Amino acid sequence: AALRERLCDIWGGAPDGTKLMRFEVQEWTDEPFHEDVYVDIRAQRRPERARGVVLQGMQAVQEAFAAHGLVANVRLETYA
Repeated sequence: AALRERLCDIWGGAPDGTKLMRFEVQEWTDEPFHEDVYVDIRAQRRPERARGVVLQGMQAVQEAFAAHGLVANVRLETYA
């Protein structure tokens, strides 16, 4: 719950519109990776989410996961 709340803070989303499904990387593949979790974010494209803001948000997401002892590979896709 704390991690989801932090993601809401980062992106300005409401808890009822923010879904966090967590899967460990080793559950998906036997290949070695340098991350613990793969974070796939889909966010509505908005004028206030310019490239610089999105890149800062992605860094903040990595830091949020790091605070929980996890190395995160973050991918973000925006939609209209």
